[in-house]
Amino acid sequence: LSPMVKVVPWLMADCCWCGPSSAVTEPPTLTMGDKVAMEEALKAVEIKDDSGATLQIQGVHWLEPERQLTYATVFPKLGEAGTQGVAITCAGADGSLVEYISAYSNGAHEILKGDCQVMYEEVPPTQFVEFRLPEEQQFRLAQVTLEPLTEFRRQKFEAWHNMLKTPTCEAQFRRMLQLGVVNRVYDKVMFPTPEHLAENYRVLDEKTGRPIDLPHPVAELRVWNASTRGYDVVNPQLDGAPSDAEAAQWWANRVNELREERGAEYIDGLLGSKQ
Repeated sequence: LSPMVKVVPWLMADCCWCGPSSAVTEPPTLTMGDKVAMEEALKAVEIKDDSGATLQIQGVHWLEPERQLTYATVFPKLGEAGTQGVAITCAGADGSLVEYISAYSNGAHEILKGDCQVMYEEVPPTQFVEFRLPEEQQFRLAQVTLEPLTEFRRQKFEAWHNMLKTPTCEAQFRRMLQLGVVNRVYDKVMFPTPEHLAENYRVLDEKTGRPIDLPHPVAELRVWNASTRGYDVVNPQLDGAPSDAEAAQWWANRVNELREERGAEYIDGLLGSKQ
């Protein structure tokens, strides 16, 4: 595993694809008849990889409710009444496993895929990174895969620090001082701030009246592992940023530097402002 990732156990289901009699993890609202019908309908589904080769189905599971809720943040079909998510584990030509997600309703499967916002390639929901914001308990689905996230980690701390050194306006500078050091990955497109939290991370430019979005770092990142049927935790810390243990002292030192550069009264006034 790369330094970015460590494995965390998840709800496991000991089942394999072998026709209607295979064991499938069943939510309480689903019956044995539902399971049989779902598996029969799956026989008509052909799942292909990027090269057009048909993939072999290795396992099938009812999608856990928490995961269905997470995927529904990007794939609203999974949030519709009467739709049950199904996790379908497939083996590629090289033997690697990929889990696809189907929205199953009215006796039919719809295999879900979405575009990575960075790589512009179509992938199943399970290959997107999931993120949790510090103000929330729910994980949300980011439309980005793990590979480009590495590059974002390299760039974002310097981008935040440059923003602090040369803010667009005083309102931005004030709010950045009040929010403190940002040492975890952020991006308003990849990891969007929900509207009910937006005012905490948005200010108006006093000169133009235009809104300015401020960095909103994630609390946690994870990605689904089809081989273990568990989550791999992804390290959200930005390259070059202080660790969580170092962050408080790093920020205290940086604020003192700003006091020397811009004046203690000015900086302390911004820190204490309620705006």
